[in-house]
Amino acid sequence: MKRDKRRYLLIETTRDIGGEEPFAKGLNREIMGIVGQLHYHEVNPKIIEFIDRRHFLLRVGHTREGDVIAALSMIKGVDGAAIGMFTLRSSGTLRALRSHIEECIG
Repeated sequence: MKRDKRRYLLIETTRDIGGEEPFAKGLNREIMGIVGQLHYHEVNPKIIEFIDRRHFLLRVGHTREGDVIAALSMIKGVDGAAIGMFTLRSSGTLRALRSHIEECIG
């Protein structure tokens, strides 16, 4: 069985995220609403790690990285709270992305 390729994104938000679990569920609903149910399976977003209250690592499907970046830029709110999201960096490996966290966050 062949393992799916993944991409990892470092995401910054415009406000504090708050609770991790409610935010993750709300983010998945927003992404599904934008990319649609048919492509959501290919996107397969999953928050890997919350770095601090405004940054997190997101794992996505390799072929739909561009769709996720576009979807994140179109999201204006999660669970009724206004928020903006920016992709600071993307990488094919989690190790490479983690090595650049300090450089991107400052």
